[in-house]
Amino acid sequence: MKQFVILMLAFMLFSCASSSVKNKETKAGPANDSDVFFNENPGQYVIYHDKRGNQDALVGFLKFNKTDYVARRYDLNSGQEIVFQFNAVKKANGEFDIKVVKVFSGNQEGVMHLLTDMFNLISQYEGYIKQGKDEVTIKDEWKEFGYTLNHSYKAWVPFFRLYKTEMAKNPKDTFTLILEGIFRNTRDYENFNLKIIPKAVKFDAFKLQKTGKDKSFKFGMFEAAIDDNWEKSGVSNEYIQSYWIKKKSLRDAHVTMEVIPSSLFGGELEYLSYRAMGFSTWVMPSTVKIEKKKNFIKMMYVVLDPETKYYTYMYDIYMKDKAGNLNSFHFSSYKDVYDLNKKYFDAIINNLKIVQ
Repeated sequence: MKQFVILMLAFMLFSCASSSVKNKETKAGPANDSDVFFNENPGQYVIYHDKRGNQDALVGFLKFNKTDYVARRYDLNSGQEIVFQFNAVKKANGEFDIKVVKVFSGNQEGVMHLLTDMFNLISQYEGYIKQGKDEVTIKDEWKEFGYTLNHSYKAWVPFFRLYKTEMAKNPKDTFTLILEGIFRNTRDYENFNLKIIPKAVKFDAFKLQKTGKDKSFKFGMFEAAIDDNWEKSGVSNEYIQSYWIKKKSLRDAHVTMEVIPSSLFGGELEYLSYRAMGFSTWVMPSTVKIEKKKNFIKMMYVVLDPETKYYTYMYDIYMKDKAGNLNSFHFSSYKDVYDLNKKYFDAIINNLKIVQ
């Protein structure tokens, strides 16, 4: 937090660059000049681990507000840091302009290096959009340098949709998404401003035994059978109902069902589910699994809590009812608790009923 405040107070105009690239996003944005990545929320960020060549660095992109972004590169060996603010605007003619407006830290060479990386990401992103697929790997030949890069894209990844880039002949030479998250206030900037790759710590897990008779937990389109280990949580209103297990904390395990009226949201089911996952911090991209059917989306992933450093296993289902309302089922548990009681929890998840 202290470093962030100092940087914000120490803005200095360092350089200015711009680029125009055709943006053929399949989801049309506003007709007038607007935010390039209008689908992303302010505070959304991604962090990559850059191991290309002999590098070992963290590279992050953060949406600061409607049209302003922050790019950051931190060298894990030297401690050198490049941070700058840039403006990204989509023009009405389908092009978008990128301009570096303020530099927080770093020299001109470092800024231009990171800026070049960003321009390459934009060009590659255009190639991904042209494919018209959620997941695809695109070969990128650099004949003049004698190598080929493979860019792997996934639709749920914020911003450039880039999950991983690796050199075809050297798969250890990579640029890989390792974290995605969001912050809602300036204190959370520390979760983006990393100087190490965070590691999880073990939670003191416990064994669960089935207790009492099953009772029906029903809300919206979902019905689950839970036993006496589960207690009604403090979250209960016309939109959401929840039960929890709290043996050692209030977050040992949760089962939550939600019904959000169609009048309160817009967009496709797929888009809404990706946004919902994007509100978690930190999502571990390597754990994300998505199953899409005609009438529902199922998502499984693990998040790492920035404060406790505990892993949490997440299991979400999203559906729309006949009236167009969004119905969701959420299960979450500390991963160590889930792993120790997988059979118990999976029995609840796998026996979930869909009711109309």
